[in-house]
Amino acid sequence: MIRFERNVTSLLPVLEKVAKYSTILWTLQFPVTWRPKTVQMNRKLAILNSLLVKSLQNSSVKIWESFHQAFDVFSDTTDGIHFGGKGLNLILQIILNFLFNGVAPEKEGTCCSSDVPKMRH
Repeated sequence: MIRFERNVTSLLPVLEKVAKYSTILWTLQFPVTWRPKTVQMNRKLAILNSLLVKSLQNSSVKIWESFHQAFDVFSDTTDGIHFGGKGLNLILQIILNFLFNGVAPEKEGTCCSSDVPKMRH
């Protein structure tokens, strides 16, 4: 865990340089449903996510905390680790909304379906 935190901290200067020119979204690791070590794995992932949030909290990196909702809602995973098709489609729509909401005119209505959750960062 200490090595993970150290690696994230050493990556910060590079991330800050990139953040001057582009938005950086960092997704937290979502829980797994893969057996037999689901509980152990999810405890470790929760610790790593907490360390990551702590390490990046004062940086320009935007942490995409709501990313895991796509896994919770559309857990049509075949292996318990990766998103299924429904989850991937939702994630893609959320990312496209994030990218284009700032440039598409609101009254046009070509973006932002009402059934897509708003992204928190």
